[in-house]
Amino acid sequence: MVTATNKILLTGFEPFAEFKINSSWQAVKELAEEKNPQLICECLPVDHHAARERLIDLLESHQPRTCLCTGLAKGDKFRLEGQARKPNQFSDFKGEDSYTGQWPWDAALQSFQANDLPAYISEDAGQYVCESTYWTLLDFQSQNDCPEKTAFLHVPPLSKEWPADKISGGLKAMLAVI
Repeated sequence: MVTATNKILLTGFEPFAEFKINSSWQAVKELAEEKNPQLICECLPVDHHAARERLIDLLESHQPRTCLCTGLAKGDKFRLEGQARKPNQFSDFKGEDSYTGQWPWDAALQSFQANDLPAYISEDAGQYVCESTYWTLLDFQSQNDCPEKTAFLHVPPLSKEWPADKISGGLKAMLAVI
């Protein structure tokens, strides 16, 4: 059994495909630069099994009370992912077919609205490394009763309309409710 600390684990991903800079990691790095001792900010690899192993290592070593994983998704809105489905790549692992994140979803959506950031709650995390990472987080939570708060946030790609500081504002809006 893992005993939670007051730490918050934030993760983003490394670059992949046509995205030479991953906006999820850029936004997490923006928050890391604020030097909040409660925040643990880490970049995960874009690989189902490597991301799983790294996330589990981080959860076990830091024992955060809260974990917010983030990933890049095309579009111009934040997607608050309510659930994660077990990926085919993890068919040999025990665990439920799907899990639901533990976050004050309605309050988070209101926080985005209060900050004039377009967002919606999604029930489809995409069946790629983002979803397998989220499933890993929720499976870990199910087995260890920790972290208490768990969520996945998809962020838009970097652009003129979506600079890193605006995207990190979305992470702040998400964290403001916990």
